[in-house]
Amino acid sequence: MGDLTRDDLWYDLPEAAIAQQPVEPRDAARLVGTRRGTGGSVEVLVLAPVGDDTWEALLRPARRLRTGVVVEFPDGVDAELVSDPIEGRARVRFRLHGDVDPEAWFDQAGQVPLPPYITRELEDPERYQTIFARTVGSAAAPTAALHFTAGVVDGLAARGVAMTEVEVEVGLGTFRPVATERVADHVMHAERYVVPPEAASAVAECRARGGRVVAVGTTVLRTLESTAD
Repeated sequence: MGDLTRDDLWYDLPEAAIAQQPVEPRDAARLVGTRRGTGGSVEVLVLAPVGDDTWEALLRPARRLRTGVVVEFPDGVDAELVSDPIEGRARVRFRLHGDVDPEAWFDQAGQVPLPPYITRELEDPERYQTIFARTVGSAAAPTAALHFTAGVVDGLAARGVAMTEVEVEVGLGTFRPVATERVADHVMHAERYVVPPEAASAVAECRARGGRVVAVGTTVLRTLESTAD
């Protein structure tokens, strides 16, 4: 691994082979506003709440943004940077009016944050989400589960296939390319995960009776490997 370079991992993927319309949706917000004073466009990818109407966000372009800069959005909403961007990431404090719920406003005013390989605007943003989504926090949907529907889940249950859930929070690494020449020098972003006791018990019981545990996607697989005892 220490001697691998980006060239060693390169392969040609024809654009025609990249699906532009995923099967199910993702619930998060990519907001586009203007910088107060200059009118320049600023893209704000909302990541996670950190308290007091303040959210962790990925900003673009972030090169000239600093603490105190205000970004204005439709509906009279604005957001002030309360930290300097580091690799494009900063904390912003949103100012909304009345009892408006921030997450509801994000959903109404924002756009779905798509991976860079999806270049076409979604006709129905609700399709870019999995049926298992419960909380806000991921930078993108765990795409391996996009093809699951309620019908598929019911069909598996009817065939005796048991399912259990873990909580995974896909990080910014899914959007960031390898910027270093040597793969070993690339710094990966951490991802949060939770394996509930009932999920751990289900996996252990399945293995104990000689059953097969199938992880849906590499993010879930890494979660199980990280918590394996």
